[in-house]
Amino acid sequence: MLNSDTKETRFNIYRITGNYRSHNGVKLIKEPLVNTSFVDEADIRDSTRYQYRVVTVDYNGKEGNPSDWASIIAGADKYPVVVKFKPVFEKGDMLPVFGDIEGYGKLNCVIRLDNGCKEMSQDPGIPVQLEAFSYTGRSLSRKDIAHHSNIYGSANNCPFNVWDMNGDGKDEVITLLQIGEDKNIAILDGMSGRLIKNTLWDKMATDFSLSSTRVQMSVAYLDGKDPVIITQTGICENEIISAYDKNLNKTRTYKSFMETSGSGGHKV
Repeated sequence: MLNSDTKETRFNIYRITGNYRSHNGVKLIKEPLVNTSFVDEADIRDSTRYQYRVVTVDYNGKEGNPSDWASIIAGADKYPVVVKFKPVFEKGDMLPVFGDIEGYGKLNCVIRLDNGCKEMSQDPGIPVQLEAFSYTGRSLSRKDIAHHSNIYGSANNCPFNVWDMNGDGKDEVITLLQIGEDKNIAILDGMSGRLIKNTLWDKMATDFSLSSTRVQMSVAYLDGKDPVIITQTGICENEIISAYDKNLNKTRTYKSFMETSGSGGHKV
């Protein structure tokens, strides 16, 4: 029911069998429904697509405007595919992170497309990208994040997260972002990918072992109230761990040098 419906509002239900809407549908009920729940059990065949719409009926029996068509395939999986994307690199991988970027209280999905940016591989010529999807599966934005040479050839060195940093009820996207030749911590508008704030990422201290060129990122509540962004630069030696508030002001830094060098892990 809608707020505009009255106690006298009734409902007719129409169905089309198949993929095409070649007619107005077949009415499934003899008399308009009083209730707002209906289960179609008439001659249902597995793997067949059925399309439905609801039409209001007033107390004189006159039909109002119909709803949009909604469809389902009988016997399909309980959790069907709701998001489809077209990668720009044939053999690329992806990583999803979920959050409420639209502010509707429902989960959206942001995926990282590596587009073939892998360690020990040639530059595919396409940067790592982030693509955001509505909870209905609609693509909202796609944004270039970093190029092969700037992230040591691996999307694993291009961390991102989805979190409400400013308390407005919508999650932002926090990510490593290449601007020119510099790596930045960036906060993006979740729906559009628009850059809200950025600051330079900590510069890598050393890489004697050729295995410490990693960066990590997380979100934490250090005071139990406000979210902060935690970054880790380097893993196997001379790690630099920093915290940033919602405005990307650096609030603290710990350098794991000298005796503690090499104590960092693949996490923060």
